[in-house]
Amino acid sequence: MKRSQLALSKAVESGDTDLVYTVVTYLKNEMNRGDFFMTLRNQPVALSLYRQVLLITSCCSSSPPAAPHHLLLLLLFLFLLITFC
Repeated sequence: MKRSQLALSKAVESGDTDLVYTVVTYLKNEMNRGDFFMTLRNQPVALSLYRQVLLITSCCSSSPPAAPHHLLLLLLFLFLLITFC
């Protein structure tokens, strides 16, 4: 997991949002949910970008206005983080 965190850190440091999104997407597909959200928690810029992309994709989809599964998990994770930390 150290290499994943390093890749995300370097992407954030580069300032290239496309690169950050690419790394976040890769990590989402390669990591389990808990590790993925813990990694994002340590990178506020990446977490913010991930939230923005989820909001944009949920607003622009032609499906019913239900929130995507990942968005609900992210909101639950953030709630638990704020509540217990």
